[in-house]
Amino acid sequence: MGLYAMKKLLATTVILLLISTSAFAQFTFHGYLQTPDGVQGTVPWSENFRIEWWVTQQMDNSWLYQYNLTLIDGSPILDHAVSHWYVEVSPNVTAADFWGFEGGWEFVDETHGGTPFPNALKLDYGDADADGYSFYSWRAPVWGDFYAKDGVDDEGQVYAWNTGFYDPDPLDAAADGSIGYKILRPDTTTVIPEPTTMLLLGMGMLGLAARKLRRK
Repeated sequence: MGLYAMKKLLATTVILLLISTSAFAQFTFHGYLQTPDGVQGTVPWSENFRIEWWVTQQMDNSWLYQYNLTLIDGSPILDHAVSHWYVEVSPNVTAADFWGFEGGWEFVDETHGGTPFPNALKLDYGDADADGYSFYSWRAPVWGDFYAKDGVDDEGQVYAWNTGFYDPDPLDAAADGSIGYKILRPDTTTVIPEPTTMLLLGMGMLGLAARKLRRK
C-alpha cells in the first residue's frame, strides 16, 4: 500500500470514528404513559393525565432526563395543577449525582414526610408552558416509578402514579416505550469508554497497521 493510500485510509477511518462516536453519544430513549391504562390516580387525573420522557446520553457519557406532565392531548395541566412529584432513584445515590435542573428540586429519602420511595427526587415545578422538568445525571436509566400530587388543599388532594407502581421494577434494559407500566429513571452508573478515548484507540491501531505495512 502506498503512502497516499495509507493517508486516505487514515483520514476516512478518523471521520467514521467521529461520526460513530457522536451518534452513539446522542442516543435517546423515549416513552410515555397515560390514563386510563398506564396511569392511575384520583379524579380528575384518573381520567386525563400523561407523563412523557426522553433520556439522552451526552458526549461526556452523562444522561439528560426530560419529563413532561400534561393532559392526554399534551396541553398543560391547569385545573389541579401539579404541586410536586417524585421520581424514584436508587438507594445508593446522593444529591451530587444530579445537576442542571429545570425547575425546583430536592433529594429526599424515607425521613422526608410523604415520600413514596426510600430515595427520590422531589421536583417542585418545571417549564411554565409545558410542565417540563429536566436534569442531568451520571446515573444510567432503568425502569421505575413516579408519584405526583396537586397543589389544591381546599378541595382535597389529587394524586397520580404509574399503573405498575406496586410491581417489582423490571430488570430489562432501557428501551423506547414502557415495560410493566414503568418509566425510565436514574439508577446505576455507566462505564463506557469516552468518545475521545475510542478515537485515540482507533488511531493508535491504524498507526500500528501502517508501520507494519511499511516494513513489508
